[in-house]
Amino acid sequence: MNSYFSLIYSNELLKSTLRDYRFVKALTHQKNILEIFFERNGTPCKMIVSVHPLLSLFFTDNRVSEKSHNVASFFEILTGQLFKTSQVSDGDRLVTLFFEDDYKLILQLFGSRPNVFLIKNDRILEAFKSPDDWEGKPQPQPRKPETIPYVETKGAIKQRIFKSHPYIQRAFVPDLIFYGKLNEKTDTEVSEYLADVHKSLASEPEFRKMSDGRFCLIPSKYIPDNDAETFANINDAIRVIFFSERSGQNFVSLRDIVLKRLQKERSRSENLIRASEESLKSLERAATYSKYGDILMANAHQKRTDRRDSGTFEDIYESGTYIEINLKPDASYAENAAYYYDKKRKSERSFEVLHEQAERATIKLKDIEKLESKISELSSFHSLKEFLKQEKENELLQDATQPLEMQSRPYLIAQTGKFEIWIGKNAKGNDELLRDAHKEDIWMHARGVSGSHVIIRMQKKMYDPDISMLELAASWAAWKSKARGAALVPVIWTRRKFVRKPKGASPGTVIVQQEKVLLVQPTDIKSEYFRN
Repeated sequence: MNSYFSLIYSNELLKSTLRDYRFVKALTHQKNILEIFFERNGTPCKMIVSVHPLLSLFFTDNRVSEKSHNVASFFEILTGQLFKTSQVSDGDRLVTLFFEDDYKLILQLFGSRPNVFLIKNDRILEAFKSPDDWEGKPQPQPRKPETIPYVETKGAIKQRIFKSHPYIQRAFVPDLIFYGKLNEKTDTEVSEYLADVHKSLASEPEFRKMSDGRFCLIPSKYIPDNDAETFANINDAIRVIFFSERSGQNFVSLRDIVLKRLQKERSRSENLIRASEESLKSLERAATYSKYGDILMANAHQKRTDRRDSGTFEDIYESGTYIEINLKPDASYAENAAYYYDKKRKSERSFEVLHEQAERATIKLKDIEKLESKISELSSFHSLKEFLKQEKENELLQDATQPLEMQSRPYLIAQTGKFEIWIGKNAKGNDELLRDAHKEDIWMHARGVSGSHVIIRMQKKMYDPDISMLELAASWAAWKSKARGAALVPVIWTRRKFVRKPKGASPGTVIVQQEKVLLVQPTDIKSEYFRN
């Protein structure tokens, strides 16, 4: 969806759609998705930009709803600025939106690191993704691909088309080869055929969602598909396909989370059943302990004259045989007998508990198999959500019925007053948290021990939170560390911009500058602070 011609047509529509509109705000509440809000005489318009490496695109959407929580804002300096025009760089997938006062937004919609940049005087003032890596650097420059006449290329036909016609959608080159029977044509005939396709892309594209879900600009006379859905304009096509793709991705993600949860419960149940099967040994041990107790009680009238850790006794159940029993050196025979009787009771109880657990586990396994069977029959995000809604009281699926974004995040999100607080779940989550945080956010960590990174979202405000807010977040950082058992824990804090991850360092490792210290009592995070 981010081919050069796709951007050309999307941009032409964007220019007319946003004429006389002013920038209001840019927000994100999902990774890789930026929502840019505009307004003209009270009429709103929203532009959605996806910078996922596998799904980089933009489109406008008249459904101007916005999230009020768990959001981050960007490019606030553009507030109130009039949109002037936009353009696609010659031959490359860079889209530039021009505003008043020489500000620009550049959408870099290619490669493994797509991004959105705020530009002035040819320098990056702010970046949507990885701001520390980009701010202050020169604006990205277009790189027009080199083209070679088809007849001069060598290699497999697909690679030859890539080299000679880089603006043809790569995903559909195999389709062109098949339907155009290009393997049967001469180089000259292939060259002429591709020239016609290119001309059609430039003058008479069709905006289609193919039966397999792909977005296609190439007219149906070249790639037929009777089940394809055709749209009046490219914006409608991209919007529908984008939300369809997201729904499909959400379905797969949520299904995987649910099945992983069930697999975890399956493993627990199977382990309990195996443990029960092995618990027969507990009964064997109980019989042995009972026998030891009886033998020692038969000798309880004798006074111990030694402090050895074992003794040899006649087996009262097998006349003429002797048995060696481990003893507590400082205890009498009666006390040692009591010790073995206690071990007997514990072994018998262990068997009873494991047997009861195994019976419940067997029932649970049957329930898991039924749930897995039902889930395997579902094919859409909506149907899966409805199923989980119906099963919300099922303890096997309680974790899975949380919102998808809550489970997929690598860090926890809490809310207290006007402040949103992020808490890393693990070392990798700490790295994600650090990347997602803004440079003016407050960063915290228990001093000198491993633990979670904690971020207080500041919404780019330069002032510090009041001391009670700082101490609350610090107490959570202390609790989420190896020092949680201490009465008081030193917690360091500073602005995110003073925290740096060394190149090649292990997950969670950072270098901190300009740190301050709070001494706090570790406090667990109450459930009401977490957003659902």
